[in-house]
Amino acid sequence: MRIDKAIPELNMVADKYCQELECDGSSHVLSYYMSEIGVHHQAYVGAVYFKSKKFEPHFWIEAVDYIIDFKTNMWLGENALQGVFLKSDLKKSKMSYRKSEKVALTSGKTL
Repeated sequence: MRIDKAIPELNMVADKYCQELECDGSSHVLSYYMSEIGVHHQAYVGAVYFKSKKFEPHFWIEAVDYIIDFKTNMWLGENALQGVFLKSDLKKSKMSYRKSEKVALTSGKTL
């Protein structure tokens, strides 16, 4: 499945299963689901920046031209991009990511 077609499902999964989780847990759940529906993706750990704020360590997922990150508001405030958004939206939002390493999050049954 293409990531752009999976966005409504990812929003539903995040709403249903990720409300009480932080960035590592929600990335794990979403990575598992994306693997199950056939969306090619890669999870990362590193830092996320918004204006003068920084949070590290932070986990997120990338798929083609999209970032999947449902926990930026938790760490950076309500004006930070959150959810499934295009990488190209980062520049105008004054938000950025710095990758430390790739992580494998899809082992085991999560849902």
